[in-house]
Amino acid sequence: MLDFLNSKKQEEYPVPSTQDFDPRIASRRVQAGIPQRPETILPLAAAVVFGFIALAFHPAWATIGGLVCLAASALAWGFNVSYRSKQLVNEYNEKLQERLDRHREQEVEKVKSECRRATFMEGFDAAEQIQTAYVDLQNFLQGKVENNFQLQEFLELGRKCLEQGVRTIRAALGIYIALRDVNREHMQEEIHDWQREISRLKEGGDSTRTEALQKRIDTNQHFLDQCEKREKDMIFLIVECEEIENALKTAQVESAMLSAEGSESFLQSNAAKTLQDRIEAAVRVEERLQGRLNGRDPERDKTEEYLLKLNKEE
Repeated sequence: MLDFLNSKKQEEYPVPSTQDFDPRIASRRVQAGIPQRPETILPLAAAVVFGFIALAFHPAWATIGGLVCLAASALAWGFNVSYRSKQLVNEYNEKLQERLDRHREQEVEKVKSECRRATFMEGFDAAEQIQTAYVDLQNFLQGKVENNFQLQEFLELGRKCLEQGVRTIRAALGIYIALRDVNREHMQEEIHDWQREISRLKEGGDSTRTEALQKRIDTNQHFLDQCEKREKDMIFLIVECEEIENALKTAQVESAMLSAEGSESFLQSNAAKTLQDRIEAAVRVEERLQGRLNGRDPERDKTEEYLLKLNKEE
């Protein structure tokens, strides 16, 4: 592996970003890393050793050895800069892509583990099916993508679908965990009890107590309505995951047809458009739900405060 990919700075930012693949940035990093390559730094280190020997003992062979090592280091640096830059940039991008693929695989396994621990089997199944569809597409294109820009970009769309699928499942998991911890049956029973108590109080004419109970009923009902909305959101997110899975499967089928026909117009194919549409649709769903959850809702805030108080009392 290239030395500069193992630097402390790279360890601090282990997940490559889109910017890391920028040709100008990649070229600059490769140029900066050339002096650290073994063929450059080892002769230089040997030259330093020969230099110390020459200064201490003055043998002619040490001086000659040091000059030869310096020349070898300089030649290696010049050769890499002049003739191997493109190859080194490709190696750099391959290493970045390997790290990015490992990160994506780890994220899928992580969300599957989280779903399993939370007993959210719909999310676990969705993650496994999306992963399988992506791996099938990747395996089919394996060996065909080298030196083929169209196929590389096409496979990258598949990778982005996988990433978006993981984010979508994680959003659904968050809703599932929040709903799982709410005892909706108990809250519904409270509503029925209060309604019966209100019926009795109306006969006695206790309007103050009636109003207080009605307010508690409205608060509970509002929270239950919110829970129902979140449950629908969760189902909608799982359906979106199924659409991502279908898009990846469609991409594999269509890429097989395009390969059989000898076509290279992968980025102009319906499969590419389907993948891109699914990514954009999933992003819109996520943003819409996130915006609604982050929006200030005074009624919701009051409901949450009230439920926190009830939980403490219990």
